Amino acid sequence: LWLSTYGPIIVNIISVGLLIFFLPAHIPIIFAIVLNFFNLLGIIFTFGLAVPVHIRMDREERYTMKDLDHLLLYNALRLGCVIINSALLLYLLGTALASGVRFA
Repeated sequence: LWLSTYGPIIVNIISVGLLIFFLPAHIPIIFAIVLNFFNLLGIIFTFGLAVPVHIRMDREERYTMKDLDHLLLYNALRLGCVIINSALLLYLLGTALASGVRFA
């Protein structure tokens, strides 16, 4: 279950991170920077904000509506980052295919 949930995002983070070093010629570097920025924001929202709330809730064995509101906000922000990241990747793929770039 863990791998099916987090596997795709781990692959995305690694592949987008490597994009800076192995950037195809037709993609401007700004796209790789923006993609990595949104991945970094997603990591911050997850491990910097949501995980501490989960840990505190587990430790105290209780939660408040404020905790749930925070978790919903962090999840919405993370989802927004994923949506922007995915839309940008689809745009890059579409422009590459439209310009005749061939994928081996």
